[in-house]
Amino acid sequence: MNNYTAITIGPIYQTISFAKKTREIWAASFIFSMLMKKIIDGILKENKDNKNNIIIPYATNYPELKAVGLYPDRLLYKRTLENINSIITDAINDLSVLIGIKEKGYFLKEYLQVYYFSSDKIENVCGKNYVEKLNLVLDSLELERKITSSNNIKTISNFFKKLPNTKLYQDHFEKEYEKKVKSLVEISTAGLSGFEGYDYLVDQYINKVEEEDDDSNFLEGLQQKIKDPSFTFQNYHKYVAVIYADGDKMGEMIGKIVENNDLALIHKVSNILFEWAKEVADKIKNFGGLPIYAGGDDLLCFTPIVNEGKNIIEILKEISDIFTEKFENSFEENDFREKPKFPTMSFGVSIAYYKYPLNESLEKARELLHKMKKDGGNGVYMRMLKHSGSDFDFVLKLNSNEWFSVFESLMNIKLTETMLSSTAYHLQDNAKVMDEIADQPDRVKQFFINKMDGYPKNANENPKHYLLEVEKLVNIAFKEKIKDEKGKYINRMFPTYDMLRLVKFFKGLDNAS
Repeated sequence: MNNYTAITIGPIYQTISFAKKTREIWAASFIFSMLMKKIIDGILKENKDNKNNIIIPYATNYPELKAVGLYPDRLLYKRTLENINSIITDAINDLSVLIGIKEKGYFLKEYLQVYYFSSDKIENVCGKNYVEKLNLVLDSLELERKITSSNNIKTISNFFKKLPNTKLYQDHFEKEYEKKVKSLVEISTAGLSGFEGYDYLVDQYINKVEEEDDDSNFLEGLQQKIKDPSFTFQNYHKYVAVIYADGDKMGEMIGKIVENNDLALIHKVSNILFEWAKEVADKIKNFGGLPIYAGGDDLLCFTPIVNEGKNIIEILKEISDIFTEKFENSFEENDFREKPKFPTMSFGVSIAYYKYPLNESLEKARELLHKMKKDGGNGVYMRMLKHSGSDFDFVLKLNSNEWFSVFESLMNIKLTETMLSSTAYHLQDNAKVMDEIADQPDRVKQFFINKMDGYPKNANENPKHYLLEVEKLVNIAFKEKIKDEKGKYINRMFPTYDMLRLVKFFKGLDNAS
């Protein structure tokens, strides 16, 4: 009979909900990642051999934290930790020094919700492997979380206000980036940061003001001063993507590993997740975004819409591909009795005007992620909310090469606003006809020949003509059956309209706010 110890920390989402600025959200997440790192440090400090008993999160070499949270909110350990109380207390005290709370550890002890249990009876629960059982117990413990007092809410708010002066911020962000956490408008305009006067404008209109609530002057100054023809201010430079991501069917794969009773394989999975997290954090930074958290199989980040010729859909596809490839290339045939389906990724993406309330965008992105996972996962569920108040959803299955191929083609073809608007108008104006000829590609082709000006008479002469790509898009949409929030099938032309709107926006052809 094995003994196990399991630990969960929080309240992460509640703390994030108190934050209003990007740097506050970074700190709200980072302190929990730091806490888990310090708990692990405490376990290893007692005895280096303890490392091999850590089930999750395991790493051959635990990474130091540098500006991005890399540690998850749960720890599973294959033994009883005799000194667990002192390990947790020391970790909280160390964290208290970093965040600058004078009452050593008192506030954090009251505010943080660290729960743990040890048991030698976990394997007696039928129908579940021990990893699932441990997580189920932690789930039940989290339901008993205490209510945060108004005094603690006030203290965490004061911490956010004083954040730039804390050791946490100075040691783990400023030293890494040599600058402050980007504001939303700096993220949205990352594609213009190479413009010679950009840093001056940031310093004048953002760094020298205490509040970021009125940074319109920065955008106005940016639009007025850009003279370099290689930089063009586009409407999408006013928008930010808030992204939540989560791995699909991780538990299923872990279950297959546990069946083999092979702790080394679980350690391999945990190592893969650390490597993926570090690589993805770098990719987001290089895209001009701000990675908040990349730990376990979870991701939270803010990004621009377009930067250096790439758009956010392409970046998400690359992140997903890195995830799946790391799993597919890391195991041998004989590692499993029965080879599992390797996990995939789901994304919830809220795109909104940079002044839109950040908490609402965060909540919407989480909601969209849950919808994507409920719809089978392995895809992107995106909502675009325009400054005017209009919005639309777009769903892209990452295992559908047809969808992505058409999207890439439309992004690479030279288009005008008139071309896209005219095509969308003809399709919408003939919605009933389109519904009648659904699933009949020959009739769809005839419709395009008769109704769409410029449709190529000889497709072989121009195989990448944009109307041929739209025709493909229509036929793909007819094959898909997508449900709305109430479980009803939506009009199968909606995905076509939405992709055309998205392409128009990403290509800078949509000047409406």
